[in-house]
Amino acid sequence: MLKKDYKIDRFVNSSHSIIFNLIGNGVKVLDVGCASGFLAERLKNEKQCTVVGIEFNPELANQARTYCKEVFSGDVEEIDIRYPEDYFDTIIFGDILEHTKDPKKVIMRYKKYVTKDGRIIISLPNIAFWSIRLNLLFGRFDYREKGILDKTHLRFFTIKSAQRLIRDCGLKILETKYAGRMIYYLRLFPTLFAYQSINVCKK
Repeated sequence: MLKKDYKIDRFVNSSHSIIFNLIGNGVKVLDVGCASGFLAERLKNEKQCTVVGIEFNPELANQARTYCKEVFSGDVEEIDIRYPEDYFDTIIFGDILEHTKDPKKVIMRYKKYVTKDGRIIISLPNIAFWSIRLNLLFGRFDYREKGILDKTHLRFFTIKSAQRLIRDCGLKILETKYAGRMIYYLRLFPTLFAYQSINVCKK
């Protein structure tokens, strides 16, 4: 079913804003799991980037074509894209890997497309977020329509296990940023107050 709430979160400390600010002007971007192209729209209009997307949902893929140079519609774990290796300056895995059966396979499948000096940006939700811990204390683990306990999530990560996944894929983590609303506490205790971790990596 097509979700109706695919839009960019412009809050300064959202994962969308953090990812947008990490990407340079005029670069070639591969957005794995681009949804409706909400990030591609900003990258194209505000930073003159060229974005290629991959999206499973055909309706969302069709929307994304408005902003992307090209969108491949299909399963990110299986689809092949017609681009040479070392082509993209940046690859984005923005809150997509937790929806896949084998996140490592997905990273390994696409990392060959980034240039030697390019960046891979990986955003993953933090299952150790304070509200999830509190609910577990009272025996509650209820799936929801969206968020950390989105009912379509197949995998769950803490900040540490997300970084372990990245290193297991042969990537070097250059920088980690944290998304969340409680910014003061987030800086002190990211493992508790980070809603998502955003890792900037290279081959």
